[in-house]
Amino acid sequence: PNSNARVLKQKTNKQILVIVKGRENHYLEGLVEKIENELQNYDKEMSVTYVNESDDEVAHAIKLNDRQRPEGIIFLGIDPNNFNEDFKKIEIPCVILTNMAIGIDHPNVSSFSTNDLEASKCACNYLIENGHRNIAIIGGTKVHDETCIESYRLQGVIEAMNEHGLA
Repeated sequence: PNSNARVLKQKTNKQILVIVKGRENHYLEGLVEKIENELQNYDKEMSVTYVNESDDEVAHAIKLNDRQRPEGIIFLGIDPNNFNEDFKKIEIPCVILTNMAIGIDHPNVSSFSTNDLEASKCACNYLIENGHRNIAIIGGTKVHDETCIESYRLQGVIEAMNEHGLA
């Protein structure tokens, strides 16, 4: 019986783990709903865990992976700095949504993300083309860091304003 229990424990289930970084992000909440609907089409269950912005989502994923043995993990909103050597403990497929997996050296990781620079530039161009001139940016930091989405979004706005002679 012990060997049977060991084999059962090692098997994965039909569950996909979704780890959401940030508890009050309405954009990510909408994605969770869409992910759930899509997983149902493939007869998969979903387990959602929300972590605080300051928490290490990879540390949570490692613990949950050991406990729940999911088929895969989807990360929504990440801090790329947390994807270090410890992340290699996760051997199941992982998908990072909303952020790029650039610099994350792991064979089981894929990402699907938005070009934040072009998206913010497009949004700013839309505002300018519709007569707006006093445009504010709320949130993020001014520090340029290639791992921060805010850096790309700020750069897009600056480029759009420069192109229209507003910077």
